[in-house]
Amino acid sequence: MTVDNDAMEAVRERLSALAGQPPLRHSKIGQANPAALALAVPHRIFTLGVGELVDGTPIEQARPVAQGFLVLDGIVPIANAEVTLVGGFITVSEGPFVEALRRAIDLVDGPAVGVTSEVRVLRLPEVQVVALWLHQAGGPGDVLVPLAPTPKEIDAYRPYRPEELSAALAVVAGRHRDPPPRSGG
Repeated sequence: MTVDNDAMEAVRERLSALAGQPPLRHSKIGQANPAALALAVPHRIFTLGVGELVDGTPIEQARPVAQGFLVLDGIVPIANAEVTLVGGFITVSEGPFVEALRRAIDLVDGPAVGVTSEVRVLRLPEVQVVALWLHQAGGPGDVLVPLAPTPKEIDAYRPYRPEELSAALAVVAGRHRDPPPRSGG
């Protein structure tokens, strides 16, 4: 994958502005020394809608929506930063996604991730699923690892082939698109 240098520079500028700021002193970014911050694991973020999942649209047809990076303080992941492809909006978050993504990367290959595959993230907000996606261009096949938490039909941190995860997502998406009728009055 080609890293968007403009996106990377924009994120670095945003992080430098946030690091060490008094209003953020209780956050990891606020406590960080701007000089110690680094960006790692560049990845594109893709999405599909509920209707597409129910209709069986292959995961490989997901649309790119953002460029993402893990933010490191030294060697420790402390945040995730994203730049939207449309509008160039930058978001920085320190939530559970950071640890979940690190855990998934360690699970599937650790340091080799991104060397033999393109690191992607599949985000499906309507069904509340996020997955690490290792894309193998011309290789043995893609692997997706859903991050915790997941719906009951999907096992967090279990590697899936795209068609296997698509089938489970179609069930979850069908439930979200067509919720069961409410009883009572």
